[in-house]
Amino acid sequence: MTKNSNKTAGQLSQELAQSTDKHEVNDIIPEEFKDITKKLENIVLDGVKTYIGNFFVVIESKRERLMPNVVRNYIFHRLSCPTPHYDQTVYAYNRQKDEIECLWSIPEKHTVQAIVENPIEYYSRAPEMTQIALDFNDGTLLHRALEIVKKSDKHVEELYG
Repeated sequence: MTKNSNKTAGQLSQELAQSTDKHEVNDIIPEEFKDITKKLENIVLDGVKTYIGNFFVVIESKRERLMPNVVRNYIFHRLSCPTPHYDQTVYAYNRQKDEIECLWSIPEKHTVQAIVENPIEYYSRAPEMTQIALDFNDGTLLHRALEIVKKSDKHVEELYG
């Protein structure tokens, strides 16, 4: 254990905000990815136990209001397809195939706005994210989500009566 293990998130956030050390995103992402992957696996297993048929897994990233350098990821499963919004990743679990597919991963608002303002610049670096941001901005993702809801409503009715 590290010496910081007994400190609250607020205490650590305040120390980081006051620190002159620079923390690069590349230093944080590998550990965060491992944590999210493990949580995602656990949520899928719980969803398999909870639902008879297909379901959705959602990851919502939220920045703490009082600690702007703290971002929390909330991971949960649900029976219906959610409405697309900023800072959201949605997966669909197919029970028959025992597969999970990423439907979309929408970045935070200022990133979407930057992509919409200059899609060519972003497309060369991140074509999938650029397309998702553009689809979100013009309503294509919302339309896709509504189509999924229509299909899944029929499936839910058949399974749950």
